Amino acid sequence: FDKTDGSIHTLTKFTLPNVNRVHSINGIVKSNKGWYIGFWDGVWFLENGSEKLVKTDMSHSLFAMTKDRYQPIIWIGTDSNGLIKWSNEDASVNCITYDNLPYYIEMPVRCLYMDKHNGLWFGTKGNGLFHIKDFHLSSKYDETNTDRYNTSNSKLIDNNVYCLTQSSLKEGVFIGTEG
Repeated sequence: FDKTDGSIHTLTKFTLPNVNRVHSINGIVKSNKGWYIGFWDGVWFLENGSEKLVKTDMSHSLFAMTKDRYQPIIWIGTDSNGLIKWSNEDASVNCITYDNLPYYIEMPVRCLYMDKHNGLWFGTKGNGLFHIKDFHLSSKYDETNTDRYNTSNSKLIDNNVYCLTQSSLKEGVFIGTEG
């Protein structure tokens, strides 16, 4: 569903050459040229009008993808490589590893969300929910611009956070957990 114009896009027919079919699709991002589709073994590209997926150079263990609101990049949440900033257009890859953040994190990133204030939210499998305010790669990440929410410091009911989406009713984020 495209929130900008209300249209629904359906991907009904495409071939999966050499894709590990045991794993499901973990993320889809639309671009002007087609669709980036994330599987456990990386990102594949489906060009508009084509039925054939083409493997990209992004091959990390992928749990979540989201398009950056202001730049032609995709943010990827991985199993063991933290957050990755990736762009197929200029072949750039930058990582923000857990040791760049002011909190101890040992579990994989499972979901990502970029809010309208350029804040990056990410949920983990066991370490709760994190929010980096006014996110961009050149900033220093400390407790003044990075928040951590978990069952011991917030009303979060479970530290396994699997999905995030913007609330259309008021300022906020809907959080999907195991609880």
